[in-house]
Amino acid sequence: MLKIERWTVPAHLSRHIGGVVHVSGASGPPTDHLLPDTNAGDIAIHIGDAGQLVTAAGARQQPARFVVGALERAAQIRHGSSIDTVFISLPAGCGCVLGMPAAALRNAIEPLDAVAPALDSALRDWADAYSAGRASAQMLIEALASHLHLRCDRVVRKMVDELDEPEPRSVTSLADVVGLSRRQVDRRFADTLGRTPREFRRIARFARAWRLAGAGPVKNWAALATSAGYFDQAHLIHDFRLLASETPKAVFPDTWYAAFAPAA
Repeated sequence: MLKIERWTVPAHLSRHIGGVVHVSGASGPPTDHLLPDTNAGDIAIHIGDAGQLVTAAGARQQPARFVVGALERAAQIRHGSSIDTVFISLPAGCGCVLGMPAAALRNAIEPLDAVAPALDSALRDWADAYSAGRASAQMLIEALASHLHLRCDRVVRKMVDELDEPEPRSVTSLADVVGLSRRQVDRRFADTLGRTPREFRRIARFARAWRLAGAGPVKNWAALATSAGYFDQAHLIHDFRLLASETPKAVFPDTWYAAFAPAA
């Protein structure tokens, strides 16, 4: 059974580090997913078996540490007999930890040492110490914090917070709030996130539905669709087929939930 631990990120770093999750245990679902999401990027640190990464180009061994950029389609992970991995999410509009905007990593899944060599070295040292019992979750947060490059686009971050709501205001209305034209907003989003505001809003809705479904067995998919901001269940299924290549029920069967222990 798999165990999920959500490690605490101090409040003063939460604008630069979205979350840190440790997944460990034996067996589990036969596949997992790297998803289209609203983050500036995600970093994975494999302490145990890395498993295989499956994309349209085929299957390959995952690097011990890698970065997932803004994906348009989900990729799959085939885990080995056990999992021991830390996932770090970086907030949209902030490339602070990687030192580059999300736009530079659009549809990229790259070894961390090819993107941020100094950060990769620090996280490798932490992983080695952690597996030997000489490091803590707090020490990982400190390693991440020591590599911050303050390059946030405050306008994009403000609009991202609005567009990530289940019932966001129109992009034109938000442009008026921040004092920019619609064309300027589109350009700022493209430069920072590699997406238009409309694309971001769609991915945010999909990511919200995925989180809701992953929280526990779904009894009513139509109700979940509405809660996530979809028109109806058919609209939800359409996005799952487009972005994850599967229906929601195929992604979240009963056996998927049975593989996880209660979250810590």
